[in-house]
Parts: sequence; C-alpha cells; structure tokens
Amino acid sequence: MLINEAKRYIYNNIKKDISLDEVAEHINISPAYLSKLFKENTGVNFVTYVKELKFELAMDLLLNSDLTIQQIAHEVGFNTPAYFIQQFKARYGYTPNSFRKQKSFLETEQ
Repeated sequence: MLINEAKRYIYNNIKKDISLDEVAEHINISPAYLSKLFKENTGVNFVTYVKELKFELAMDLLLNSDLTIQQIAHEVGFNTPAYFIQQFKARYGYTPNSFRKQKSFLETEQ
C-alpha cells in the first residue's frame, strides 16, 4: 500500500527535513496525490503527521533512554536543541527535561 511505503520512508528518514515532494518522488506518485492519501488514511495532513511522529519518537526517547536533550533533538530531526525545546514546551507545556523528571518522580511515587 502506498501510504505504508510513505510512512516507512518518513520513519526511516526522520532525522532530516522530509518534504512531501521527496516522499512522493520516492514512491513514484504526485505530491498532490500523496497529500490526499495522507489526509484520507491518517486523518491529518502530511506536515502534521511528520511533526506528530517526531514528537512521539522524542517522548519515547525521553522516557526510555539516557540520551541528552541535544541528542534527542538530533535523533528526531530538529536542527537545533533550542528549537526542539521551544516546540516541545509549546506542545506539552513542559520542557523535555521537566517532562523526563516528572516521569522519574511518578515512578518513585508508585
């Protein structure tokens, strides 16, 4: 299925800025058609899907690794750690470090 190929490509290339055109070219369809497929199959547009995936991966790394914030920002394709921190805080209301510390606190409470 084309959308699964697109998702796999995005996941495997999450460290870099991924464009709709690039993914469409990779799976040999037009960008407009890929955009339509994304909306139909995921309920969100391409850009939102990529951003959501980056944050899901970042949260997993924050909770399940000892990587630094800088390393996590790089792993999920943010150009600078500062921008990653800003975007994470805007989305979740916590900085990545605060989020990680909150998780540690909750584990010790149980």
